[in-house]
Amino acid sequence: MVKKKRPQSDLKVFEQSVRKWQTRLRVQNWDITIIPVPRETIDGSIAEGEWSYSEAWARIKLGIPAEGLIPDDTGLHEILHIVHAPLTVRYKEMVRKYVPPAAVDRFLEEWDAEDERIVRQLVRGILHNRKGKLPEGAS
Repeated sequence: MVKKKRPQSDLKVFEQSVRKWQTRLRVQNWDITIIPVPRETIDGSIAEGEWSYSEAWARIKLGIPAEGLIPDDTGLHEILHIVHAPLTVRYKEMVRKYVPPAAVDRFLEEWDAEDERIVRQLVRGILHNRKGKLPEGAS
């Protein structure tokens, strides 16, 4: 008989991964809260984050059941959004300042898609090419 994992164990393993990457990527000053939510409330995603760069806080919603969860991939992914936050904030400020109002939403949607692509690529580079170790020379 195969024993099913309990949602609580998914949450615990995910939180351990988030804390590990929070330390490795040196964003321990951020107040990061992990909130289990029904999976359907986050459009079927495994996790979803929201954050405030100026206040250094983040909320990561973990969809339960967490089928398909790979804790290190997902934990690192969410922490990389935090590391990447200064670029996101600056880009969005520039768009709102310089882009004609009718085009702002399109530019912001394109940024969100590009941000996801960059973060996914970084996760692959860090985890899958380096087995969880930061590249040589990274501090």
